[in-house]
Amino acid sequence: MKVIGASANNWLKLFVPANGSIEIIKNILEENQVLDSNTNYYLVHNGQELREDFVFDQLDIQINSKILLAKLKMSPCKLVRFSQTNNQWWYISTNMDGITFSCTKKIKLTGMGVFRSHENKVINLTLKIIEGTPSSMGVSLVDEIAEIQPAPDAQNSITPYNFKKPVYIKQNQQYTAQLCVVNNSNNYAYTYYGNNGTNFKQGERKVDFTFTYVSGCSTSVETGLFPEFYYMC
Repeated sequence: MKVIGASANNWLKLFVPANGSIEIIKNILEENQVLDSNTNYYLVHNGQELREDFVFDQLDIQINSKILLAKLKMSPCKLVRFSQTNNQWWYISTNMDGITFSCTKKIKLTGMGVFRSHENKVINLTLKIIEGTPSSMGVSLVDEIAEIQPAPDAQNSITPYNFKKPVYIKQNQQYTAQLCVVNNSNNYAYTYYGNNGTNFKQGERKVDFTFTYVSGCSTSVETGLFPEFYYMC
């Protein structure tokens, strides 16, 4: 593999399973830190861009085949869902809240904004990002517990939470963000929440997001939680 923009000795030898896929190659590159977290890239073989869902049987990749890796520098970006913030939203430990989203460009999702308590409570949350919708869920990409400190005032109502590892969001595919209170004092908390959301919102670098209501959840497209999404593009 030839890595464009690397050092002069920029050929990299990879050992992959014969029945593997392009996704396996990308995992090897990331595990060996060939690229930093702020870099997006394309793999090209015989003039064809190699998508993650390609398997070797579809391609003419053989022993000593050469693959070109072209790097693209990414920038930190943000999507803001709501134009107004209010208080008195009720988190309760027995409920899972969520929102389904998709976007028009391939991005690297690095985190989400979480509303904080306005009644001086620390909130422990389970945060998840899952492929697909609740009716057709795929792999869980993020499953982390976050400790959210109370808000000092209304101007600081959101805590930016960064995932332990960024996740790739594919173009025009649906994902679902979820959260649930865990081990909280009295198993509930009142927090800030957002208003005036819409189905379609444009984030920085002209990434268009589409949001869809998740049946049974308190959060909707217009109001509720998940105020900000952080990503590299």
